[in-house]
Amino acid sequence: MAHHRARLQVTGHEDDAPHKVFSKEVAMKKVTDLLFSKIFADPQLRPFFEGITEQVLRHKQETMMEMLFGGPEQENKAPPLREYHYDLIKFRGLSEHHHELMCKHFQEVMDELGNVLPAETKASAIAAMRATRSHYRPMKPGE
Repeated sequence: MAHHRARLQVTGHEDDAPHKVFSKEVAMKKVTDLLFSKIFADPQLRPFFEGITEQVLRHKQETMMEMLFGGPEQENKAPPLREYHYDLIKFRGLSEHHHELMCKHFQEVMDELGNVLPAETKASAIAAMRATRSHYRPMKPGE
């Protein structure tokens, strides 16, 4: 798999460089780690992640981060979120409310990153996250 590199804004560092180049993989790991810490600290979200190995969860989150932060290889390739979360929605009560909590935590992570990511990149990722809300609507009869 080819490694993609993203140019990320970094300000306030002693070398006064207008930017540094970080691997996209490292940036997404940072976002994922910060998001996990918030999710696992949230008593309304934590139960949905019980019994899932960290390796499986990280793989799913990496897929989500690729969708949110995109790249040409991700255009029109949104993961089937409703399918991935079917049992959680149907049998364990995962809902749009929980999606809103995830969005809130994701927004907090984007805010915590400050100028590490360009504002337009963060805004686009947040909009992409919010756009997935319909995947978490209640099940209809026969679904």
